This record gives sequence, C-alpha cells and structure tokens, in this order.
Amino acid sequence: MFLKKITDPEISLQKYIRIAGILYVKKNYSSCFEPILLALPYLSSLTVGTLSNNLVIGGTQKHLHYLPLTRKSVLQYLVKILLRCIKDNMHKSSAYNELAIGHIFVLIQLDWPQEEDMLPPLLEQIHQHKSFQYHFFQSYIINVEILEELTYLWTNQGGQVQLDILPHLGQRRIGTRGADKGVKEEIKQAIRRQIARSNETVDDLIITFMTNERTQIIPSLL
Repeated sequence: MFLKKITDPEISLQKYIRIAGILYVKKNYSSCFEPILLALPYLSSLTVGTLSNNLVIGGTQKHLHYLPLTRKSVLQYLVKILLRCIKDNMHKSSAYNELAIGHIFVLIQLDWPQEEDMLPPLLEQIHQHKSFQYHFFQSYIINVEILEELTYLWTNQGGQVQLDILPHLGQRRIGTRGADKGVKEEIKQAIRRQIARSNETVDDLIITFMTNERTQIIPSLL
C-alpha cells in the first residue's frame, strides 16, 4: 500500500523503478511485476529518448548503468527486468511453457536485435515439441525475424511444427501435414498481416501488452 501514497510523479516513477530492480535481484518474480505496472502510466509524460546499447540486466558480472529518465530508456529497463523474470522462472521447471515462450517473443521485440540471443533456445524447444500455441500472436508479434523463424518451423523443411495461433480455430492444431487447404491459407494470411504491421511503434505495443494482458503474464512469474 505504501507505493500508492507517493504523490510526486517523478519521485513515484523512480521509486517503482528501484523497487522492481530490488525484487528482481531478490528473485521475487511474482511481486516484481506490480511496480513495473505502476511505473507505466508515468512514461507518457517523459521525453522520448533512445534505447541503450549497453543496458545489462542479470548475469554474474557487475554492471553500472546510468538510466536516463526518458520513455524509451525506462521502458527498456522495465521490459528487460520482466524478460529476465519470465526466463529465470522458466528454468525452474523442465515443463514446456508455450505461454511464457510467447510472452518472451513479444517482449524481445522492443530491444531487437540486442535480445535476439534469446530466440534460438526457444525455437529449439518449439521444434522439439512439434507444436506452439499462443493466442496473443495476432495482437502482439510483429517482428519480421521472429515471424520468419516461426514460419520456417511450420514448413516441411523446418519440421512441420503445428501452430495454434488463431483463437477462432478453437482446439484445432494447425500444421502442414493433414491440414485442409483453407486452414493453411489462414495461417499464411495471418503471418502476412503481422509482417505488414512491422513498422508499428513497438513501445506502444509493449505497454499495451503488459497493461492489458496482466492476468496472462502473472502465471509465467509464479
């Protein structure tokens, strides 16, 4: 409750940033998301700024970084914390967590290509399990490289991974083998639509994702 008693906007934002960082270091991933969400409304009043090329979150090496109080810099920091929380939490279990993988795909788009090293291990998991279900695909995944990699996994050459990325198709698991022509065409059209959105502002998309899909993100932190 003490978080909400602070009134000065800039002091409040700085407080939420610090609390998110502290909770991440303490590996309290489920609580870390709250100050991140509380910080988001303050970003609109900041100058735009730029993304950093050397911001490091996590790891074993000590790293001192001066964080500018700008929209892009603060969002980058908060997203990196959330990414590491989800990723570290995934490592606690050997279970195949498609929801967490999908969330990571969404979040790494902000700091692409700096975060591209996260992609191959996740694609390998999908390839091994031969299926990927993520019903937020159409809303939030617009990075061309990520879309191309998922499309390749769906092809015969890529392993014929079944993609369940269109909620209106219900429980049908979509793959190239045995799928009717109409369903395959829907998948192709869906991917084309996402590629056509690749020039959208990723900042706004990520903020919308974290705000609107809060209840779907939290399970990946527990």
